[in-house]
Amino acid sequence: MRPTGTQEQGIVSIRDLDTLAILEELRDENSTQSVLSKDNAIRAAEMGVTQVGEKSPFKPPSQFCPQLPTDAIDIFSDTVIQELQTLRTKEEKSKRKIKWNLPFSKRKAMQNLERDESIIIKPSDKGGNVVLQTRDNYCKEAKRQLHDKDNHAFTTEEDYNKSIQDYANLIYKWYGRGTLSREELLFLQNKHLKIPTFYHLPKVHKDATRPPLLHYIKNVKHTDERQIMFDASGNVLPHYDIVHWQIVEDGTMQHRLVGHYTNRALLEESLNINASALKWKGNTEVPISVCSSSCPLGFRKSSKQGEPTCCFQCVVCPAGEISNQSGSTECLKCPSDQWPNVRQDHCILKSIEFLAYEEALGAILGITSILLSLIPVAILGLFLYYRNTPIVKANNRSLSYLLLLSLALTFLSALAFIGYPTSEKCLVRQVAFGISFTLCVSCILAKTLMVVIAFRATKPNSGLKKWIGPHFSYIIIGLCTFFQTLLCVLWLIFSPPFSEYNTHTLPGKIIIECNEGSLLAFWCMLGYLGLLAFVSFIVAFFARKLPDSFNEAQIITFSMFAFLCVWLSFIPAYLSTRGKYTVALESFAILISSSALVSCLFLLKSYLILVKSERNTKHYLMGRDCR
Repeated sequence: MRPTGTQEQGIVSIRDLDTLAILEELRDENSTQSVLSKDNAIRAAEMGVTQVGEKSPFKPPSQFCPQLPTDAIDIFSDTVIQELQTLRTKEEKSKRKIKWNLPFSKRKAMQNLERDESIIIKPSDKGGNVVLQTRDNYCKEAKRQLHDKDNHAFTTEEDYNKSIQDYANLIYKWYGRGTLSREELLFLQNKHLKIPTFYHLPKVHKDATRPPLLHYIKNVKHTDERQIMFDASGNVLPHYDIVHWQIVEDGTMQHRLVGHYTNRALLEESLNINASALKWKGNTEVPISVCSSSCPLGFRKSSKQGEPTCCFQCVVCPAGEISNQSGSTECLKCPSDQWPNVRQDHCILKSIEFLAYEEALGAILGITSILLSLIPVAILGLFLYYRNTPIVKANNRSLSYLLLLSLALTFLSALAFIGYPTSEKCLVRQVAFGISFTLCVSCILAKTLMVVIAFRATKPNSGLKKWIGPHFSYIIIGLCTFFQTLLCVLWLIFSPPFSEYNTHTLPGKIIIECNEGSLLAFWCMLGYLGLLAFVSFIVAFFARKLPDSFNEAQIITFSMFAFLCVWLSFIPAYLSTRGKYTVALESFAILISSSALVSCLFLLKSYLILVKSERNTKHYLMGRDCR
């Protein structure tokens, strides 16, 4: 669309206004000059104007320049009316009837449509189709497109003229530099003006989700020899004939229709087979068409070397894996907290295991620990009651009291290994066991050293007399217990034990156990305890030949020997057991070793105090062996 010489704003085409301005300029120059300059000659050639005797190869452009109203819709309407009037005038001048190839009714309908001013009939911008719109919608669409600032812009005549001048200067500058040829210059000026056609038909695109005619096609049903129909997407439902190749009497191979298959989407019966029409070689039973039968649940396929893929063997799924489909090629691994059932066709939750008080083993160990802890307590009460008797005095009363208390604690420490292993229990149980046993063995070592010092100090000028007394025993006990306590404190600070779920040790079970945190600290604690017991054994062994009265060296030697045997046997057994039996074994070793010490060190003395009271005299102890 092009504007006239008014100052009103409108939608313009730069190319058409540029051409019009150049034509007017050349028209003024040609009226005042008889001989054209070089530049004007070029322009005149572009316009189709030549000098005398020269024939122009170009058709002169039309000088028609319609006066366009400001309203773009009125411009378009006037153009359409003018074209229609031109066609009617030509038809009247031809004075000949148009030969119609349509029936009268359809021709009449088309004429009525043509006269109907409420609709607009236009060819589409592509596809060769015809578009019908109401005039209101047509005008509304035109205004919408004209006011679309993304594709159109309003400008003034001053801006338009400046753009025309800049464009003309640019192409002539390129022509003067030789960048453009004469033909390119003429092409860029584009003097062949015509009224531009303004299409403002709405774009109509196919909906991919609803193809054309889909609504009608999907409802079509045709029945000939078989029923033909369409699905919701407009596709023909498949129908297949089932053909069976058979050997007839003359030995030739022929095929016979034995059934058909139709898609299950709309029909209830989709597969029909006439079993009586089937013939198999040798009999009427259906032959087995596989080399190997399908593997049952819990098994997987394993191909046979050198045989076809249809030949395979069924292999049981490995531990921890299942196969919940027949004919599976792979087994599925169960989650960490689950385990296959007996048939290995589905996963079940693993059973939780720990040494509980409710089961027989835990109950027996717990009751035994409590009952055995009462024995040293009872002996302690007995010694306190008979504290002034020679047997109690001769065995260093204070050390005996402390030793009995430590033995009671060792029996009770076994209870920490029974029950649900909480984090607090894991922190306490090994520390309580190590410190209580260290205190017990330290008391035994102090008693052994006191026996040796007592007999060595009887020699004249012996320097050991100053060590005779209870303070030396307490120093030995304190130092030995301090080192074990320090080791346990460092263990708890830097790598404390904690409760954990062990899902890998025993198949099908989750073991709730205490992780020691640092195995090095655990074995150092046991090693230190074993070192004290070994030193006590060596000292008692060398002191066993001393005079028998007031001498406990032989008893201590035997008790330490039993203690070491128990714990040396415990180490390989501890490393070879798993689950709840590991803590049961350690609890059992605590009870056995503590019972050995109580039996060897105090049962005989208690028997003499209670049953053989006549032997509980100083005269008897000084004159005879108290064993």
